[in-house]
Amino acid sequence: MRLLARILVVAVAIAIGSWFVGRVMRPIKLVTSEQRDRDRIAADYKSYRTQNEDLRRQLHYLQTPRASSRRPESLASCCRAR
Repeated sequence: MRLLARILVVAVAIAIGSWFVGRVMRPIKLVTSEQRDRDRIAADYKSYRTQNEDLRRQLHYLQTPRASSRRPESLASCCRAR
């Protein structure tokens, strides 16, 4: 009978302990997940900003008289290469 009581106490202690550890770990997992998302968003923003700068340079070039005098097919190959 005492063995059964000890087993029951240990089982309840393990259940309560695992519930408690789960409650403690949840905020840590959220912080880690948020940091990963923030890093991904920052990398995406940097990529988009670089792409935007390249497109603005191309647009500025296309608005110059030199670019407007080029033939359209050579101009298209110039923009695709970038």
